[in-house]
Amino acid sequence: MQETLSFSDRDEFQRKSIAENIVKLLNPDTDISPLVIDGDWGTGKTEFSIKLKNLIIEQDPESKVIYIDAFKGDHAESPLLLIASAIARILPEKEKQAFIKKAIPAIRFGMKTVLKAGAGWVLRQETDNMAEEFQDAIKKASNAAIDGTVENILEDHIEAEKNINSLKTCIEELSAKQRTVIIIDELDRCKPNFSTSILEVIKHIFDTQNVYFILVTNTKQLRASINHIYGYSLDSQKYLDKFIKYTISLPDAFKNGRYENFKASVIYWLQLAKDSPNLSLIEKHIGEEVRQLITQTNLSLRETHTFARNLNIFQTLEENRITDRTYYIYRCIFIIAVFIHCFGDKNLLKEELTSESIDKLADLLKVDAIPYEFETTSSVSRITIIFYGIIKESIYINKRFAPKNEIELKKFDDLYHRFEDTHFMNSTVKSRTNDFIQEMSFIR
Repeated sequence: MQETLSFSDRDEFQRKSIAENIVKLLNPDTDISPLVIDGDWGTGKTEFSIKLKNLIIEQDPESKVIYIDAFKGDHAESPLLLIASAIARILPEKEKQAFIKKAIPAIRFGMKTVLKAGAGWVLRQETDNMAEEFQDAIKKASNAAIDGTVENILEDHIEAEKNINSLKTCIEELSAKQRTVIIIDELDRCKPNFSTSILEVIKHIFDTQNVYFILVTNTKQLRASINHIYGYSLDSQKYLDKFIKYTISLPDAFKNGRYENFKASVIYWLQLAKDSPNLSLIEKHIGEEVRQLITQTNLSLRETHTFARNLNIFQTLEENRITDRTYYIYRCIFIIAVFIHCFGDKNLLKEELTSESIDKLADLLKVDAIPYEFETTSSVSRITIIFYGIIKESIYINKRFAPKNEIELKKFDDLYHRFEDTHFMNSTVKSRTNDFIQEMSFIR
């Protein structure tokens, strides 16, 4: 990800206004820190974080703005070391040395307790981004962990509060004149003990005026990490509320103007299609159904990128399978097959369908029911029509999708045959979909 990426470069999901509102809240009159930016995996949180960082710098060049990838740093086992190293890297040399001097005692104590379980493990990890002085502190902590006695550790506990207060004073001095904003990304991908420790370190050491923490995470996963550490009898949301002042959810849709609502993943698909000749053909000839599938299955931005990449691969393998001469039913089967190949069981359609396999396919495609009593053709999702085509030979083995009577079945079957026409005289939609899936795995 480009560190210089800004909303001026691109803002196809119209998120700049969200970032601008966040920046407005980063002031002493608003008790906002720590602030959480919540979003599901693959919703573009990291890109938003980098753009937010650069927007803060653009609006207030005097601010100290730090971006930390917590997932890359959780091997260090010390959240305090991770944050302190990031702060040290942006300081002028004189301030840096003073800060390190104050930080080392607190870090050394924390590292001792970690290293007792496996002394020296941290030293074998990447240390390129750590200040040299911090590396020395870790070595000393490692030696103390190996040789230390209970008496020494108790003495360290007595000194710990004094060291932490000294570090807090140093942080206050650094941020007195200039706002310090620390964005911690990928918190949900860290080891559970590390992600929860970060919350505790922020609360107990960095709860300082003019220092603002923005935590970028999937709060559902963060709550799972809390329960992993403290047990499922704990109310993880209440625990989280002790540390978090405010939460902003990153939306997966936005309004263009006053009335129209757009899903970010659909806009992303359109952008990908615009930039690729293969995908442009697919968008031209079956784009509405691709967009419907993305919306119906609620694909994230990351999943949309995966889907688009696989569509491009198969279009290349099949030497432009989707053209203006391709039968409509085959275009639909093509995108469904690629979707199953991406996100489902590639062997799902190889065997005879069962009630269980029909449920699996329905859950994958987010088909809740077959609307046998539809009023207009346009009201029926094309994805549902293809789903019906796949399971129609086994329609009665799953009560969830079986019609109530023959009249219902005939009505929907007539609708289906308008799309199928006579293109499956010697085959079925199920077998042809499976053929496409296997071809994508180079199995013919």
